[in-house]
Amino acid sequence: MKKKDVQMYLDWKKKYWLSFLHQIQSEISFEKGTILDIGCGPAGIYMVLSDSEVIAIDPLINSYKKNISHYIPTNYPWVRFHSVRWEDFQSTTKANTIFCINAINHFTNINISLSVMNANLKSGGYSIITIDAHKRNWTKYLFSIIPADALHPHQYTRSQYISAIKETCPDWKLVHEKSIDEGLIFNYDLIIFQKN
Repeated sequence: MKKKDVQMYLDWKKKYWLSFLHQIQSEISFEKGTILDIGCGPAGIYMVLSDSEVIAIDPLINSYKKNISHYIPTNYPWVRFHSVRWEDFQSTTKANTIFCINAINHFTNINISLSVMNANLKSGGYSIITIDAHKRNWTKYLFSIIPADALHPHQYTRSQYISAIKETCPDWKLVHEKSIDEGLIFNYDLIIFQKN
């Protein structure tokens, strides 16, 4: 990829994340403070959170370093990157905000992962989750009997994700939910919880 193309891509990603943050900040008022970016990817929301202390977690970080030219961790001195599965992540610092952007349906064990999220979130903190969620129960059922999406072991509707979260994290209160983008089979949904 040419340097110009890389810079155009990074500029586009930053604009995307700033727009996403603007949507969230019109719904809730969250403290920046310490932020966890779960499943951060090579160009995650951490890119635009320079006024915070960000801990970015992704089991593929070492692979990004080797294979993705635009992933240069030193460009983000406010971020501490951890190449580890979220289920295995340990920290002594609790977060004011957790971003789990399009990652929850990649978790091996959703209940353990949610428990780790709960343990790492301060009281009063927000958990901001986006997810590709099935629009209809029949497509969810079809995907469960004919595995067509091995990278996404959890195939639920938005209400089923919300129920799973409430069951595992009973002290989390749902404060906002909406579809960001509607598709034929999946909607790209936003779910925001606040920990009591």
